Amino acid sequence: MGISGLTTFMKNNPQLAKEFPLQSTKVVIDGNSLYHFIFYYNQVDSLHGGDYDHYALKIREFFSLLHTCNIQPYVVLDGGNEPDGMKFETIQNRMKHRLKLVNQLAKNEKDICKVMPILAFDTFRAVLQEIRIPLAVCDFEADKEIGLLANKLNCPVLSNDSDFYILPLTAGFIHFDCVDFTLQETKMENKSSEYFLPARLYHVDNFASFFPSLGTKVLPLLATLLGNDYVKTSIFKPFYSSIWKLNGKKQFRFLEFDHKILIVILWLQSVKTYDEAIFTIKSKAQNSNDRKTISNAFRIITERFTFNKTENESSLYSLLFGKQPDIVRKTIRGFNKSVIPEWYVREHRKGILPPRSMDIVTLHRTFLTPQVESSSSQASSYKCSEKLRAFMYGILLSEDIAVLELKEGLITDKECAVEEYNQKDDFNTSIFVHPLQTLTQHCTLPKLSEIKDLSTPDKENILRMILNTDSLRKYRMTKDLELVIGIILFWVKEAEPKVTLHHLQSVLVCMIMLKVKWVVQGGDTGSEKNLIETAVLNMTDKSLEEVGTNLLTYNTELKDSVNNPVKSELIHGFAQLQTCIMATMHFNSLLLHPFPSPCIPHIFSGTFLYNFCLELKEQKDPDFFIHELLVKGSQLTESYQCLFDAVMESIDPNRLEPATKYLNEKLFCKGRRPKLVENVLLTTRNKFSILYMRDSEDDD
Repeated sequence: MGISGLTTFMKNNPQLAKEFPLQSTKVVIDGNSLYHFIFYYNQVDSLHGGDYDHYALKIREFFSLLHTCNIQPYVVLDGGNEPDGMKFETIQNRMKHRLKLVNQLAKNEKDICKVMPILAFDTFRAVLQEIRIPLAVCDFEADKEIGLLANKLNCPVLSNDSDFYILPLTAGFIHFDCVDFTLQETKMENKSSEYFLPARLYHVDNFASFFPSLGTKVLPLLATLLGNDYVKTSIFKPFYSSIWKLNGKKQFRFLEFDHKILIVILWLQSVKTYDEAIFTIKSKAQNSNDRKTISNAFRIITERFTFNKTENESSLYSLLFGKQPDIVRKTIRGFNKSVIPEWYVREHRKGILPPRSMDIVTLHRTFLTPQVESSSSQASSYKCSEKLRAFMYGILLSEDIAVLELKEGLITDKECAVEEYNQKDDFNTSIFVHPLQTLTQHCTLPKLSEIKDLSTPDKENILRMILNTDSLRKYRMTKDLELVIGIILFWVKEAEPKVTLHHLQSVLVCMIMLKVKWVVQGGDTGSEKNLIETAVLNMTDKSLEEVGTNLLTYNTELKDSVNNPVKSELIHGFAQLQTCIMATMHFNSLLLHPFPSPCIPHIFSGTFLYNFCLELKEQKDPDFFIHELLVKGSQLTESYQCLFDAVMESIDPNRLEPATKYLNEKLFCKGRRPKLVENVLLTTRNKFSILYMRDSEDDD
């Protein structure tokens, strides 16, 4: 959300806040603000698709810093969008703005714009659960619930959302920009040390004291007149015109371009009562419809920014503190008015389910977040994972579609499908994706209400059938690795345009690189170790150091520049993979995690994938090059080869675009005589050598 111009105004008037040592306190954190703040504050790479290992590290460091200062955080996330649809245009405009930034990034304008990669939110949520930070998700928008919880705990709110300058928070509000995240030490009399973060604490009473006639009633008036996600300020143009030349004593500092906020504040200081203010604003309306719209706007904002007596108890308190069972007091209904099962609402509130799924059930609508991809591709990167989403919609909409059996007359697409907005249509138009509910001739998906009672093997088999991973069973992989390789298989089979062999090799090596990096940094590998972890842990320190040195170079140095701009066609393949990872993760969580959730920071690093894929294109023998990097003959090379073979033996090799620059020189090793078949060199040793075809102009 956010109130136009209010954050800038507050920054220019520091007298409205007081210095505050942030330490030894509870704090309620706006999670949606926080995951953006950590990403941008630490300048995590956003061009190549997401360096999630770097991002995850910075999330851990943030909460470690709070722990050092004896600060107990409670993170609250937004749920779905309100079913009234009032924020549709706001969300649509945000997506269009993000798309503009994405297009600028693709042109290598990375110094002037940053864009969150699409798996950042899932990474943030997973890290919080891993390090056991108290987390709760609201049914819909979180601002009011955050305020109620903070008042219940008598602690400040931490966010960068300017709405919190308006909410009546008893212990105040701290904007992220008003915190110095450099640790400060205080020596105590007993020679022990305490730590704090210098901050500035804002309280609504400080601001309201400048409006003695209105008091805190000035706050919803200000929020309405300045504009926000729920109110279009165009309705107030006649009112603005009537006060545009207003003069008065300026008690605040204003920037030259802040004339609107200046005249609004001067006018609010001049009115005597709240009713007088409302009457004056409505009297300037041009007709009765505008007056009705203005009345409705003030009603909405008053509801959003004030707490009535029945709302003084936070619904999140019992969820976070376990004081009583988490009772679903309020029925939430789907788009067709079906009742969403209680188990789903509970798991949603715990953060087990992706919040955006609530929109799919209640609105039959979703926005597919834009990312850097090829502009020349006819289809969005999300097309690759459309089938996965369609099966997921088959479960999410099952109860809501069942309601239609009792309906008379025509059934619209909106009632029985999910409306998807994506970047290929500039978010101006949508397509309807109809749910898939049939897995095989004799097997259909369960309904949403039945998920809770399914056995784990049944849930596993649902995902196996959808990903089509029967061929992996003979490899006896641990379940975490089976799911990741299943995602890779699905990606290769569905990608359009096709990905190259170099894309596939880069992904497999990236998984190894990230695991090496994690082990070297002292990360816990868990009780059940997969193929890669076992190989890494069995390496000698010398070999591990050698592999780390070989691989980490590609995780830090960028191969693009102004003179060598980013190759968005190469990134497009990895963008398709990200959509498959996201869809599979969300499906797995909908089934209540029959498989361990894929650890994104251990499988995807955009910078590495981009650089390494470019490197493979320059190598005459990519296979030999990879084995050398992983220390030839080591258990790590065997693990890589096992994973590579598992994928290649499960797909049609024609699903991969040939790597056409160089011929695979290994065809000539050990005296093997290559066989010429339709101008393609093949050997019986490597049935996939067709993927290393050489362009005719490279022939000597």
